[in-house]
Amino acid sequence: MLGLVTAAVTGLTVTAQESKPAATWTDKVTVKGDVRVRYESIEEDGKPDRQRDRFRLRLGVDAKPSDELKVGARLTSSDGGDRLSRNSTFTGAGSKKDIYIDLAFIEYSPAAVEGFSLIAGKMENPYTAVADHIWDSDYTPEGVAVKYAAGGDVKATLAAGYHWLIERSASEDDAKQLGVQGAVRIKTGDDSSLLAGVGYYATQELDGFPLIDDKSFGNSTVKVVDGDKTNSLFASEFEVLELFAQFAANVGLPFSVYGSYAINQDADSDDTAWIAGFTVGKTKEVGSLEGGYNYRVIEKDAVLGALTDSDFIGGGTNGEGHKFYVRYQLAKNLQLGATYFLNAKDPDEKDIEYQRLQIDLAARF
Repeated sequence: MLGLVTAAVTGLTVTAQESKPAATWTDKVTVKGDVRVRYESIEEDGKPDRQRDRFRLRLGVDAKPSDELKVGARLTSSDGGDRLSRNSTFTGAGSKKDIYIDLAFIEYSPAAVEGFSLIAGKMENPYTAVADHIWDSDYTPEGVAVKYAAGGDVKATLAAGYHWLIERSASEDDAKQLGVQGAVRIKTGDDSSLLAGVGYYATQELDGFPLIDDKSFGNSTVKVVDGDKTNSLFASEFEVLELFAQFAANVGLPFSVYGSYAINQDADSDDTAWIAGFTVGKTKEVGSLEGGYNYRVIEKDAVLGALTDSDFIGGGTNGEGHKFYVRYQLAKNLQLGATYFLNAKDPDEKDIEYQRLQIDLAARF
């Protein structure tokens, strides 16, 4: 009898040890975000100086319904739903501010193909970028992309995208951007690596079509008279070939040097853009510092002006100049930073001096 009781108790004990608590939604969902408050000063030759205060809010949710599936969404502040800027300006006597959808995507990573992902929706830029002279860092394209990564000390990545730019009526073709990019990251030491890659990004149905938001953003245009109205149209497509590289190391202090060269093979002239820069330090621990500098030249038709960095020269192409930044980790998840642009707009003709100072207080959660 005692043996039977012992066996029963032992069986119950084994069952209790093997059981696992049921998964809850908190095991599958991650909520994250940040708030940034910015003071900004802009000085441009021929225009009144401008000072303003702004804020940026980002609130994102990532869900993992299964090991193969990820669903993401993010809301953000913005003035008027700007495609690049998530900043909202302090104005309107304390008026309420708008919130927009910044991300809404499905990412499928089949277990049968390790390292492969299919992404559909409004997504983070799928391409590796060492700088923001082709795309603004806040640009979230819309469409479909695939990514693949494989390797260890030598890691290769491949990305391709099919993204919508303008959806037009049935009588006109839609504007899209197609791209493919390959990169290799080589571990060159315990604390050093070399990244190198090439990308090709081509627009369709922009040449001869109306401008995005009726603005050229620095790109060349042609004038077409339609009755008593004159329309400005794109003068070329953008078939951009990019070569880029970055070397990163730690010799008691993290640092990196990077560069990128891009050429629009569809433009007749003013078709190149390049950037070179470095970073020193890393804001991680409280009291840590990070700084950086770059210089860039973006000719008139080198890249699609509507998508390039919106802070440099005030956005768009046909400019050159410097960018300096420094960040200081005030406390855990709290950072103070300053960025300064010293640029020239239309340097070959008008040579307009453009200066922009940004002072940021940012908190993450």
